[in-house]
Amino acid sequence: MLRRPLVDAGRTIRIAGEHEDHYDPDFFIYNDVHVDDGAGGVEIYGYGYDAFEPTDFHSATLVGDDVYLLGSLGYPARRRPGTTPVVRLDTRTLAIHPVRTEGAPPGWISRHAAELSPDGGAVVVSGGKVEALRDGAHVYVDSPDDWSLDLGTMRWSRLTDRRWEQWELRRADGGTSVLFDLDMAYRYGNDDTDFGRRQLARLGGAERVRANRAVHAARYSPPVAHEALPDEEGVPLVVRRVVDGVVVRYVEDSFAVHVVFEGILPVDLVAAIVADACAKLVALEGAPYTSRRVATSS
Repeated sequence: MLRRPLVDAGRTIRIAGEHEDHYDPDFFIYNDVHVDDGAGGVEIYGYGYDAFEPTDFHSATLVGDDVYLLGSLGYPARRRPGTTPVVRLDTRTLAIHPVRTEGAPPGWISRHAAELSPDGGAVVVSGGKVEALRDGAHVYVDSPDDWSLDLGTMRWSRLTDRRWEQWELRRADGGTSVLFDLDMAYRYGNDDTDFGRRQLARLGGAERVRANRAVHAARYSPPVAHEALPDEEGVPLVVRRVVDGVVVRYVEDSFAVHVVFEGILPVDLVAAIVADACAKLVALEGAPYTSRRVATSS
């Protein structure tokens, strides 16, 4: 279970979180508070949804005797794009209250960082992901900017304007990509075992897989002058390139490839980079791909 631990006067407080991944039968998002008194005692507090909805991938910032919980991923049906959930936990009474805010919030943000400003008057939020609506459809995109929540007025302010452009490449048939399986085949695959032969057959056959090795290696190398940055380890796969001083980040997961331009490039250059990645994915998977722009900071 993912928890947000806070230490307060010898106590450890863990607030909400999730259990297992969304596809697991035991998946659950919590809206409780666990208090470890430091002497072996543990208390669990539960709340109604009107006070505290199931919350995960939020931030927890201690301000005096209060903890401000900002953001959430939550269950899909309970997400409200364009809003940012804020609740306040009183560490003395363990009462929890939704907080009404003003101004323009960062949106339905999660997986972000939050810290108290140097003067103690605001919580500053940076990074993370935002669920938003684009042409009537839900998209899950990077949050490039920093935001401040004034604790006196409870008003949001935007602190930066980084102007990232983000694209999403998906199979036209809506199917799950086989990019991860291809990567494993190129790293470890062989036809010396029954399992290896079945895997290669599922990916189009050993001959086709081997013929596409060079395409796979260059799938995230744009057709323009660029500099390669070290890849980020872990899942999803992240590959970074620098084009005309702008970082172009390719993020590969099971359902899509996300191309993030961390700055402004000419429209025709962006189009060429996106089209190049699409063409290589089509060659690798033998299936049509579509591309769409899902976010543009302004």
